Amino acid sequence: MTTLADIRTLVSNDILRDAHNRVRTLSILDRAINQAYKRVQQDMYWMLDGDMATTINITTGVQNYDLPVDTNFIERVVYNDTQNRELTRIDRTETDAEVALPRQYFIENKQIWLYPVPSTNGSITIMYSWMFPTLTVITDELLTIQELDRTIASLASSILLKQVMRLDQSQVREQEYLVGIAKAKMTMLRDANLTFTTI
Repeated sequence: MTTLADIRTLVSNDILRDAHNRVRTLSILDRAINQAYKRVQQDMYWMLDGDMATTINITTGVQNYDLPVDTNFIERVVYNDTQNRELTRIDRTETDAEVALPRQYFIENKQIWLYPVPSTNGSITIMYSWMFPTLTVITDELLTIQELDRTIASLASSILLKQVMRLDQSQVREQEYLVGIAKAKMTMLRDANLTFTTI
């Protein structure tokens, strides 16, 4: 698998012509790489397996619980009882003293808040889309297909070049990114043996 160190080298060789990152600090380089990495997830969301589920035990009288750290967005929340009721998402509500089986939830400060306040112990299952973790250590591995390594490096280079107003070169790297995404999508479709019918 490709690591953060590998992408640093690709970007450094691409725009700095310096494999030792003497021109820009590692924090600036890593910020651009992570921006590119997140954009790949957005642009290829439907092709990357990002669905997860987790069960959280709930306690009588406790309204809020931490979400998994890799939560991108919540798809469904189910209260685990004989009916496995799906909870409804609401906008934040004022803390209410009502105590009953939860029917609704809202998200605030990376926590899920149940409403009403649980009247009994139990559990909920959260179905969510996970997000790529931020790359921070040189041994952190990218969670994408290998064909996207060069593509991520091209976009990171484009981001860095825009910062120093080298817009012509930035546009070239942005175009390389778009071509790389298109090729990766075609590769994934081919590997999945998907066929298209002309109507």
